[in-house]
Amino acid sequence: MSPSYSEGLGLKEGDWPKATKDPSTLEGKVKVVIWIQDYGDVQESMGVCKFHAYATPAFAPKTYAKMLSHTTGWDISSEGLLTTGERIFNLERCFNIREGIRRKDDSIPQRFCQVPAFGPFSQDAGRATSKEELDAMLDEYYEARGWEKETGIPSERKLKELWLGDVARELAKYDSWQDIGNGN
Repeated sequence: MSPSYSEGLGLKEGDWPKATKDPSTLEGKVKVVIWIQDYGDVQESMGVCKFHAYATPAFAPKTYAKMLSHTTGWDISSEGLLTTGERIFNLERCFNIREGIRRKDDSIPQRFCQVPAFGPFSQDAGRATSKEELDAMLDEYYEARGWEKETGIPSERKLKELWLGDVARELAKYDSWQDIGNGN
């Protein structure tokens, strides 16, 4: 991602300089993933096409914030828009937690962890991301999200921070976090 493109989307190049330039690095990937998930959930909730949002830097978070403000009468900033996306993503996660999804389910197929022997990164063919590297990224991801590392469940503090106290109260009805989704 070029600096001008990422800045056009509202990203700051200094936040993840290696993640956008070196596909083999793990550094900075978590920030990129979280940003894309939150921003994507806002776009989906607004009913707009994600393709043009990423392909056209003119459609940055500030543009969507203006669109939403004009449509609803709210006064929402780019930051507020992304917080809304974070809120949506956490709510989706809580739904999945209720249905039994946990850390053990947050993985990717092994074939996605290997660089193919063709394409622009074929010089790295055979390099694979290890289970330990994936676990470390998951720890970093959960910490950045404000979720419990052992389970992947959003913390009560995080849910309250996102104005989802009612969801936190619902999750707290269970005897333990492990009971959520087990029908207990």
